Amino acid sequence: MQPPTLRFLLKQFEAEMTTKSSSFVPKKRAISARSQATSRSCRQSSNSLMGVQALRAFAALLVVFHHYNGTAQARGFGIELFEGSVIGNIGVDVFFVVSGFIMKLTARQTASPRADAIDFIARRLIRILPLYWFLTVAAFVASSIMPTAINRTPGFHEFVSSMLLLPSTAADGSSSYVIGIAWTLSYELYFYFLFAGLLASGFSSNVRLATLAAVFTISVGIGKIIKPQSVYAQIAINPILFEFWFGCFLATLFKRGIRISRNTAKALILVATLLMIIQYDRLAPDALRILVWGTPAAMLVYATVLAKEDVWRNLTVLRPIARIGDISYSLYLSHFFSIAIFVRLQARFLSTLALPPWATAILLFGFCLALAAISYALLENWTRKRLTGWWNGLSPIAMHA
Repeated sequence: MQPPTLRFLLKQFEAEMTTKSSSFVPKKRAISARSQATSRSCRQSSNSLMGVQALRAFAALLVVFHHYNGTAQARGFGIELFEGSVIGNIGVDVFFVVSGFIMKLTARQTASPRADAIDFIARRLIRILPLYWFLTVAAFVASSIMPTAINRTPGFHEFVSSMLLLPSTAADGSSSYVIGIAWTLSYELYFYFLFAGLLASGFSSNVRLATLAAVFTISVGIGKIIKPQSVYAQIAINPILFEFWFGCFLATLFKRGIRISRNTAKALILVATLLMIIQYDRLAPDALRILVWGTPAAMLVYATVLAKEDVWRNLTVLRPIARIGDISYSLYLSHFFSIAIFVRLQARFLSTLALPPWATAILLFGFCLALAAISYALLENWTRKRLTGWWNGLSPIAMHA
C-alpha cells in the first residue's frame, strides 16, 4: 500500500490527465487514442511512485546495516566483509533527494499562497514529529534508568533541544541529539520552512525553484568564506542541501511529463551502483559528500522517477521491498532501539554459533522490520491518521480550495 501522500498524488494525477483528455470532443478514434495515452501516463506514474517506495526501503535498510555493523564491530562481532564500510551513508542522501521530489510533487497550490504554506508545514510536522517525539522520550527515559541502554546519558538540555530538533553542542564541537540520526530531521525541517516560505510568496513554480537554488548557493558560499562554528549555522551552509533541490527539480520534470528510456535508466542505476562499490569505504567530509554520495543517490532517484517504463517491471522480487517503503520512517527511527537490543541478544545467544554473514543480516533485518512494523501500526500510522483528520477540519486551505 502506498502512503497517503502518494495515493493522493496518484489520484490527483489521474484526475488531471482525465480532465485534460476530456476537454476536447474529437472523433471516436481520437478519443480512444487519447484514453490509451492517459492510461499509459497514469500507469507510468504509478510505477514511478512505487519505485520511490522501493528506494525508501533501500535507503532505510542501508542505514540500518551501516549502524548495526559499526555497533557490532565495536563489540568484536561485526561482519568482517564490511569492516570500515560507510556505504550506508548513501541512505541519507537518497532520503534527501526523495524528500525534495515528494515535497515538490505533493505541495498544494490554491488561491491563497499563505494558506498553502501553513497547510504544508502543518502536514509535514504531523508526519515527522509524533513518532520522533515518542521515541526521543523513550530513549531519554531509558538512558536515565539504564545508562548503558544507549551507551551514553544525555542531559536535560540536550533532551529539550532534541525535542525541538535543534542540535546541542557535543564536547568535540559537533551536533548532538538523544537519537543520533535526528540530525537528518533538522535538515528536513530547515528545508520544509524554506519551501513553505517560497510557497507563501506566491511565486511561480519555476521562480521558486530558482530562488531555492540561489538561497542554497549563497548560504553555502557564505559558509565557505566565514566558516561559522555554530552547530545551527552548520545546517544552513552544508552543501548536502542541494540534494533537496535536485529532488524538487526532478519533480518539475516529472510533472511536465519528461521521461528517459528504460535503457538509460538501467545505465544510471548501474553507474550509481559501481560508484557506491568503488567508494564504499570513503568517509567524505561535508564539502565533498554531495559528490561522493549525493551523485549516486541522485542518479538512482533520477532513473527511478523519470523512466518511461517501470524499472522494476522484470524484478518482481523487489516489489515486496517497495512495501517496506511504507514503514521506512518507522524503520529509520526505531532501528536505534532495534540494533541496541539485537547486538545484546547476539552477544548473549548468537556469538557462539558462528553464523555466516548472510544469516546474521537476515536475522538483523527481520528483527528490525518486525519492530518497525509494530511502530508503524501502533504509533506512526495511528497518530498520523488522527492528527491529519483533526487538521483537515482546521486547515485554512479548505477555504481557498
